[in-house]
Amino acid sequence: MKVVKVGIIGLGRLGKEHAKNLAFHVPHCELYAACSVVEAELDFAR
Repeated sequence: MKVVKVGIIGLGRLGKEHAKNLAFHVPHCELYAACSVVEAELDFAR
């Protein structure tokens, strides 16, 4: 099965939860990109 690559815009409270769920709980899904204006939120995504 192909992997679906997903990007998230905004890593605030809900964005972080979505990122964790996509990265660790959704089969065949890869958290490929994330963007935020807050540097600490980007560190979280790395």
